[in-house]
Amino acid sequence: MPYADPDVSREYHTRKSAEWAKNHPEKRERIRKKHCQTLKHKISKRKCVLKSKGWTPESYAAALVTQEYRCAVCLVLFDLRLKQGKGAACADHDHHTNKSRGILCSNCNLLLGHAMDSEEILLKAAAYLRKHKDASKKDR
Repeated sequence: MPYADPDVSREYHTRKSAEWAKNHPEKRERIRKKHCQTLKHKISKRKCVLKSKGWTPESYAAALVTQEYRCAVCLVLFDLRLKQGKGAACADHDHHTNKSRGILCSNCNLLLGHAMDSEEILLKAAAYLRKHKDASKKDR
């Protein structure tokens, strides 16, 4: 270490690392791509994403078991291999309080997101569907 003080040493190494990355962009990109494919990176990224939504890996796993691996809204059975689509599991959270709510399929998660988590919008949408369901029966 060039400096006895750990803070000064950290600053020195951070600066030198940034200089190296600036002078070797192709090598830096190859290293970054290789790192992003590691299991360690994927696990770390998943923890970070869950944490940002008020979840831990343990609370997420417990919610899946509690919900019997089904969406809390439409009850579709999750395909845990999927990253997107009807069978994919999404960690739902309240965007205002950042508290975790449940595990939803991606379609139900998008439904709530597009409705801006508004109960009023969802009730109006349900009334709209009921109205047009009855109208289509009369036309037959």
